[in-house]
Amino acid sequence: MKKLNDVNKKIISEVVAIRAAIDGNESKLTHIDISGAKLSGEIASLKSELNRSFASVVSGEMKKGVQSINQDVKIVQKKLQDVVDNKEREANIIMFNLKEGSDDNARVCQILDHLTEGVCGEKNVLKMMRAVLKKLLKEAKEAEEGCKQGFLYRVIGEVGRWKIVWFQKDTKLN
Repeated sequence: MKKLNDVNKKIISEVVAIRAAIDGNESKLTHIDISGAKLSGEIASLKSELNRSFASVVSGEMKKGVQSINQDVKIVQKKLQDVVDNKEREANIIMFNLKEGSDDNARVCQILDHLTEGVCGEKNVLKMMRAVLKKLLKEAKEAEEGCKQGFLYRVIGEVGRWKIVWFQKDTKLN
């Protein structure tokens, strides 16, 4: 029996030692769980910051791209407007060998009045332009009446730059 008591004490001491080891390991496991949760939270926070950062970077780049395109469009519009303005004044400048200015039309009218001693005023210029247009319209009408192939003749173009064009009657104009 003594032997049995000794074995029993030995087993009890081993069980106590195992319980102490289990308790020690439980505290370590709890510490690891807390560290894991903390690490998981930090990873989630970093991930959300990266998502927001990526979205803000893309948004910023898109805004810069749109602003750049808008600026390029404005530059092109300005250049086109300058070309149109220059084309409108080109005939006056070339015809009278004038330097370009903001009052080209007034200066050309003044030169015409001086050259024609007042005969070629603004009203007379309008009459001359209308006469040219009437002549072209008459030519177009005569050409259309005399055409055997069935073409239509029309006068098109800007004032002073008219021309007669022809096209087939069955062509639809949109």
